[in-house]
Amino acid sequence: FYRDAAIEMRVPGYSSRLGLEAKPTLVYTHPRYGRIGTYGGKLVENYVQALCRDLLAESLVYLEEAGFPVVMHVHDEVVVEMDSPEQLDEVGRIMVRRPDWAQGLHGTRKRSQRDMRR
Repeated sequence: FYRDAAIEMRVPGYSSRLGLEAKPTLVYTHPRYGRIGTYGGKLVENYVQALCRDLLAESLVYLEEAGFPVVMHVHDEVVVEMDSPEQLDEVGRIMVRRPDWAQGLHGTRKRSQRDMRR
């Protein structure tokens, strides 16, 4: 439904009681709810979620290429088959590997084995 985006003059719901004037608002046509507005936070959230999905998808490919069959994944968690617990460090290194297109991104967090086993 993103292709149906449009700019409309709207008074944001949180400020309608304050008597504020309408301002340009990005809106989408949702199949069930009709025209819905959006705001910067929602756009940033969508961007970050899409970026994280792309990073996870790259990690799944890297894991398969390294010989760790992916059994399943949910949100930001991956379940892989390993021959021994000693391979956990290698899986962790693969998961934090940045694709070429993401080299400028910040935010890699070092995790302990205890964190990864939860």
